Amino acid sequence: MGLPLVFSSNSGKVKNRERLYKMLYYYIKAGVVNIVQASEVIFPLFGIKRRGEWLEDLKGKIPDSEFYFLYNSMESGKLEEGLRNLYQHVERIGKTKKNFILSIFFPLLELVVSVGIFIFIVVYVVPRFSQLVEAFGVELPPISKIVFSLGKFLWDYLPILIVLCAGATWYFSRNWERIINLIPFLRKISVLYEKVLLFDTLGFAYSSGYNLHQAFSNVQLKLLDISKAKEEVLNGTPFYVALSPILYPHEVAMLQAAEETGSLDDVLPWLAEMSRDELFARMKKLSDGVVPLITVILGVMVFFVLLAIYLPLMGIAARI
Repeated sequence: MGLPLVFSSNSGKVKNRERLYKMLYYYIKAGVVNIVQASEVIFPLFGIKRRGEWLEDLKGKIPDSEFYFLYNSMESGKLEEGLRNLYQHVERIGKTKKNFILSIFFPLLELVVSVGIFIFIVVYVVPRFSQLVEAFGVELPPISKIVFSLGKFLWDYLPILIVLCAGATWYFSRNWERIINLIPFLRKISVLYEKVLLFDTLGFAYSSGYNLHQAFSNVQLKLLDISKAKEEVLNGTPFYVALSPILYPHEVAMLQAAEETGSLDDVLPWLAEMSRDELFARMKKLSDGVVPLITVILGVMVFFVLLAIYLPLMGIAARI
């Protein structure tokens, strides 16, 4: 079984691959059962049917890169070590993706909830209060007129508003990456996230027995344009030169030294970890800045609504 020139980047049909590899690793490490016996117990838990040789049963269920990594580990007699490295690699990628998505969507979720609360107050509470004020014949101050008119408008067009919100939610769920890329500071974080994936994928593939060109051929990114770099590497251009337009100078220097000394298997994980640390630092900075800003905006909106309600109340109290 030879190594393919490229391997697929899909996640296969097993969703929780980290747990699959970790369970296999622990079963083998315990020394109670061999890999065949372990697979017979574990595979059904992940919907993998046992038909023949355990590794062949995984083909098509996991990414090709991970399949051939397991194959190489088994052939070299280092299956236990290979399973450990594999689940740690999948775990790192999973945690990075999860933290990235949470850092982007948590402020957005807070904004949506805040706007939802504001709309509820304006649409449901304000119109009922305006009826009470009109019954007393109190002259409304300008801010109350604006808020009450907004509430009446939203109430009259509430079905259309619901349809528009549902459509916007559907569109965002399908195109959230494109929308995020239109926002400069979010695009910078997205690019950094892809650099983490780049170094992690290259490091894992290179340590799995692929040469540099084979490892690089598989990488698929959405923001970082590496198509030209792939052609240059294929034509014999040094790896660090081809990637220099999208990397920091210190990263280029590290890659150059790694290529010249043959230590890419050590340096690529270092670069991934450095990029991951920078990514997490930027995400924390984003959260620390955006969340208080959204809280302030919500406070201002609620303040104006309360002001629009209390000013007429003061007029009613004066008449009484």
